[in-house]
Amino acid sequence: MDQNQNDFQDEARRLIEEREKNLSVIPEESEESERKSLGKVHLFEEEKTVIEDIGWIRVKLDSLPSQGIFYPDGTEITIRAAMAAEIRHWSTIDEEDLLSLDDALNRIVDKCCKIRFPRQMGNFKDLKEIDRFFIVFAIREYTFKKGENALNVSFDCKNCGKQDTRPIVKEMLSYYTPADELQPRFSEEERCFHLRLQNGEEIKLYLPTLGTMSFIKTYLREKAQTKEDYDKAFLRWAPFVFPDWRLLNSASYHKTLQDSYAWSLDKISVVDWFVDKMQKTVNANLKNECSGCGTEVEAPLNFRGGVKSLFLVSDISSKLL
Repeated sequence: MDQNQNDFQDEARRLIEEREKNLSVIPEESEESERKSLGKVHLFEEEKTVIEDIGWIRVKLDSLPSQGIFYPDGTEITIRAAMAAEIRHWSTIDEEDLLSLDDALNRIVDKCCKIRFPRQMGNFKDLKEIDRFFIVFAIREYTFKKGENALNVSFDCKNCGKQDTRPIVKEMLSYYTPADELQPRFSEEERCFHLRLQNGEEIKLYLPTLGTMSFIKTYLREKAQTKEDYDKAFLRWAPFVFPDWRLLNSASYHKTLQDSYAWSLDKISVVDWFVDKMQKTVNANLKNECSGCGTEVEAPLNFRGGVKSLFLVSDISSKLL
């Protein structure tokens, strides 16, 4: 494998690993509790509507890690259970290949999740990256309604020494809380972070969507195939720069890339500072409350039966005669 291919694999692996770190986690709280964030949030709750009669249920937006604040008012997200076709495809993933895993997660969301905006039908690519794993877990729980494919996690309390084993549930996935410096710079009207420099320059930065990240992954793959070099600094910023994946193509990407060479030192510094803050405000651990002393405990998110166990029964041998 040549150096360009190695660079591509390393860069793609780094991007996907950073994306999965957006899966923060947090203990269950009461609906009345108010989190230090951009507003009030509530526990995840599936709202039953008429669509449930045909297999779809609505996901309450403020239950998402993003709390729904990055979507237009009136956005509706619904999910259905994974069916045989999706699970058959899921069984083909190579757990050692992060790109294969990334594609498989997107396929589950594509087939089992619908997004509707007030004036148009959305696309699974409109889902914010930070919400993807929550949606996958919600689909999983709807697929295994009776808990027939439980995944357990062990929490060790350093305070009292008690160990709790609990099934992993979506409520353990965390709400995203931007850094203190970013919260007052969030624009509810524009659904993005609106930063202003003292020289009057304005910068708008967005939470990445599945569509944006899908384009970047394809871009990296093409660069590897043609053995072309690419601007690694801009690639780090790109997920947050583009407002709509529908307008993102080779021409628009390269135009924005070229424009970035004229950015002032202050703008470069602010964009890089923003990306650092975004990456440091995530937590890849599961959190829960110790049943012995009530202390908050953490555990890494992993799957003893491998990632495939999300939709394949991991202890299937126990059901054999």
